[in-house]
Amino acid sequence: MSSGKSAKIRARSAKPGASSVKAGVRSAKAGASSAKAGASSAKAGASSAKARVSSAKVGASSAKAEASSAKVRASSAKASEKRKSESE
Repeated sequence: MSSGKSAKIRARSAKPGASSVKAGVRSAKAGASSAKAGASSAKAGASSAKARVSSAKVGASSAKAEASSAKVRASSAKASEKRKSESE
């Protein structure tokens, strides 16, 4: 009879240990999920940085095109003035 009681007591004392293990597993899963979210966020940040660099390149290219266009307009204006002065 006493061996039956001690088996019950051992079974009861094993249960809190099992629930502690389950809680540890849950905590580990949550940590892994958090790490995945962090990695995803880092990827999004890198993608955003690439987009900014690309946008800056486009802006620089646009500025170069505007400068070139301004040079052409200036050259055209000079040529037009030269023609006017020659015709007078």
